[in-house]
Amino acid sequence: MMICEAQSPDDLKLLFQQMTNTSATYDPAFTEEDATIVLTSSDGTNYRLHPFTLRTTSGFFRHMMTLPPGSSRNRSVQGSESDQITLSEGSDVLGRLLKMISGLPLERQGSAEEVQAVLAAAKKYDMPGPIDTIRSSFTSSSKFMEDPLITYAIAARNGWDEVAQLASSHTINECLQDEEHQLLLQQIP
Repeated sequence: MMICEAQSPDDLKLLFQQMTNTSATYDPAFTEEDATIVLTSSDGTNYRLHPFTLRTTSGFFRHMMTLPPGSSRNRSVQGSESDQITLSEGSDVLGRLLKMISGLPLERQGSAEEVQAVLAAAKKYDMPGPIDTIRSSFTSSSKFMEDPLITYAIAARNGWDEVAQLASSHTINECLQDEEHQLLLQQIP
């Protein structure tokens, strides 16, 4: 056991924070110490963000930050130290979404299924910027036409007529009667 003499209460507080944060895993792109909100993915990855970023890019977080001071949800967003909020999305989805709202580059373009999960999270947290970016990526990338039926389903569910029309032109060689497509076809409005 190591004994340490703290010079002041602040030193003791810093030491305690260092000792308790050793097991926390942070995404390397989101480690700024002055960012006061920590979002945690369902699989335990932490993301430090500035309240301004969340407030200006997400209707959900903007509303959350305006709750009255007595609200338990408000305390988890506006404290003086770093506040932690655990979300239901995994790091694969949350990391991509937070990079989009922070203007950070994505390492790779995800599959249509991965993008669909990020899109669902962007809708859940009312983030119009990522939603528009995702819609634009469907029209500018031929990668999504590798699986045109999934792309069509995503576009149809979101009212993206231009993307749906483009994807439908790539489904000509698909046998829509195949059993493998039935569940997906049932999800198309």
